[in-house]
Amino acid sequence: MVYCAGNRSGAGIRRRNGTSKHAALYGRYADRKHGRKGHRRDADRQHRLIDRIQEGGFRVSESYSHSVLLDEKLCKGCTNCIKKCPMEAIRVQNGKAKILNDRCIDCGECIRTCPYKAKVAHTDSWDLLAEFKYTIALPAPSLYMQFDANLYTRKHIVAALKALGFDYIYEVARGAEIVTHQSNAYLRAYRGEFPLISSACPAVVRLIQLRYPNLIPNLIPIKSPMEIAAQNARREFCALNNVSPDEVGVFFLSPCAAKMTSTKAPLEVERSNVDGVIPIKMVYFKLLKQLAKMREDNVDEILLQAGKYGVRWASTGGEALAIDTKKVLYVDGIQNVVKILEDLEDDRIKDIDFIETSACIGGCIGGPLTVENL
Repeated sequence: MVYCAGNRSGAGIRRRNGTSKHAALYGRYADRKHGRKGHRRDADRQHRLIDRIQEGGFRVSESYSHSVLLDEKLCKGCTNCIKKCPMEAIRVQNGKAKILNDRCIDCGECIRTCPYKAKVAHTDSWDLLAEFKYTIALPAPSLYMQFDANLYTRKHIVAALKALGFDYIYEVARGAEIVTHQSNAYLRAYRGEFPLISSACPAVVRLIQLRYPNLIPNLIPIKSPMEIAAQNARREFCALNNVSPDEVGVFFLSPCAAKMTSTKAPLEVERSNVDGVIPIKMVYFKLLKQLAKMREDNVDEILLQAGKYGVRWASTGGEALAIDTKKVLYVDGIQNVVKILEDLEDDRIKDIDFIETSACIGGCIGGPLTVENL
């Protein structure tokens, strides 16, 4: 769905001073509007844009590793996944689906769609924790939403993670609050063309890189909450316990496949600060066992580090509502995101300062690796 706290109509992507820009169009759009010469001009401009973004700290990965994979033994060649893929990244050859790596953005639509469970997300094994002397858990805000709030609150879930054997817990919601603060500072200082687009969803960032490269400068060049949380968690734990960073494994508890991919082929850093990605659906049942035997006196409020604004990032609008402008638009579901980006390229959005995008319906709580999507 698309939600708007500002005005959305007419033509033009607005600058802060009120003037509008005509978005340069790339690929098939450039061919259609400007002919082949326009295509070449825009291709040259695309290379300059990528250089500019790389100089500003936002990377365009040349080699791209994917989390979404095909289990050929289960595939029936039914084409359901082809119909849902927003990138036309799937073909059927010899009766089996084939994922085109250069087009896939790991949004997970095919995982949800496949009736035969032939699309799977490759993530890390729980056994990987044993390779580190110390382990840190980074629970995504969406983890808390998997449990009945009348039975288990956030403090119970964080305490249960500690009981599972993690040496330290650092809430990604805390990283989200840091990103909000940095985004607001960036928004105040920004003098370029609006709207700015959140870079928190790696599937959407990859979508823009591949299909809407002229919108790359609109992406806010700030690390994701996951990366900031991982960096800060390792530094805090090592300082508190006087241990070497090499002895510490940092594990993100993830609702989506794209996050796994972003740790193997990072978008905003040279090397991810995350050592492993564990799907929420894997840790959920382990937590349930701990929660069932937990006494209230074992629950420590001190383990909680984030406020409501960070936790609210789990659902649609959570990021946008903390931005210091009323001219925001937030959209969830990859097909809806595509429509909004098309509108941006065709100059049909104006008077918007910030756009929050999520590939999953409902935000991260609708991720393909959450319990609801087992």
